Amino acid sequence: MSNLNPNDRDILDNFKGMTVGQIFTKARTSQNLDVEQIANYLNIGSAHLDAIEADDKQSLPPQVYAVGFVRAYADVLGLDSEKMAYLFKVQCYGVKQTEEQKAITTKRQGETVTAKSVLSEKMDSVSPNFAFLAVIAAGILLIISIAWLLLWLIWPNDDDKNIGMVPDVNDVIVEQSDDIEKESFVETNQAPPIEPMDVMVRPEEGSTAYGAEMLEADLVLKAVEESWVEIRAVQSGKVLMTRTLKTGDVFYTPKDTDILLTSGNAGGIEVYLDGASLGLLGDKREIVRLRPLSVDALRLQNAQ
Repeated sequence: MSNLNPNDRDILDNFKGMTVGQIFTKARTSQNLDVEQIANYLNIGSAHLDAIEADDKQSLPPQVYAVGFVRAYADVLGLDSEKMAYLFKVQCYGVKQTEEQKAITTKRQGETVTAKSVLSEKMDSVSPNFAFLAVIAAGILLIISIAWLLLWLIWPNDDDKNIGMVPDVNDVIVEQSDDIEKESFVETNQAPPIEPMDVMVRPEEGSTAYGAEMLEADLVLKAVEESWVEIRAVQSGKVLMTRTLKTGDVFYTPKDTDILLTSGNAGGIEVYLDGASLGLLGDKREIVRLRPLSVDALRLQNAQ
């Protein structure tokens, strides 16, 4: 479910401007990036990114994965991933806000109409010159609002970082590590510590287990070295945990949940599936961003 408020959803539901593909293409070309470069950075097939830019949902995987790719692509381009993901679902799948959300929006619009009616009655009593100036002011305000909407959709937050070009991972760890950790610990959906039980993959003595209440998880992450991680559920987009895992800490992924994993030290995270180790996520000090980990896909790959 989207974290956008009803007003944002209403704007995007009725947005008649560029498609998500056109927005992504414009943002990418303005930064002198090519699709292959971004595909390698995100570890996503370039054909999928091409399909997103072409608004070709037939060439994309199932919706839950396609939306995850859109979120990852938006983050790299410095766009608002929540808004882009919602607009993508509206344009490609016809997913719009619920009836309850529409009722909230309708109520707000009704209040606006009432306010306008009162204003009209007051305007009848003012001089023609003042009314003429008011019309001009309203037109200027409308033009400013349209310009702001376009900026809001494409460049929504001052804090969004535009990468300009895909950086070297060593440069990224120097530039981002301090900011990421400081921001992450201010507000985050940290999974509360849970008591380890008698399962195959357990935290080391004195370490902590995080994640699902039921520890019989299919997919388990274990820190073999101190590593900062962000774990996001693919289907809901919800951040399950953002924190630095100490050596020996374990995260148990909720049952039947595919995740997108970001880490500042891929060589410090060991991945387990059905109790068996699949090895380390990557090289020591390697940065991975929004790496998709699907239980079904990993089982198939492991079987092959």
